[in-house]
Amino acid sequence: MPRKRSPSPDFLAVLRILARRQVDFIVVGGVCAALHGAPVTTFDLDVVHSRDPDNIERLLSALDDLEACCRMAPERKLKPNVTYFAPFSSLGELGPLHLCLGNVAPLPQTALG
Repeated sequence: MPRKRSPSPDFLAVLRILARRQVDFIVVGGVCAALHGAPVTTFDLDVVHSRDPDNIERLLSALDDLEACCRMAPERKLKPNVTYFAPFSSLGELGPLHLCLGNVAPLPQTALG
């Protein structure tokens, strides 16, 4: 059964799911700016993930946990797969997650506590 979306996103819960699945990623965009003290409000979490094939599999598992679907056609409930996942967002109760282009070094798991 799909989770209901809460009125405010829970970015920390999304980050914990990515960390639990050992996804290599960095946070960018508005959340990153806010964490650095910028006076911004954001309604989504933008991450850049490593394009390593093993990391892609871990990312797909995390996206499944997040009940991610294609943000271009959410009514169709299209699920990400290994060949097509870039425009996918989590639209479940934890809020929107956007995957950005790029490549990163692994994020230490200790960064999320």
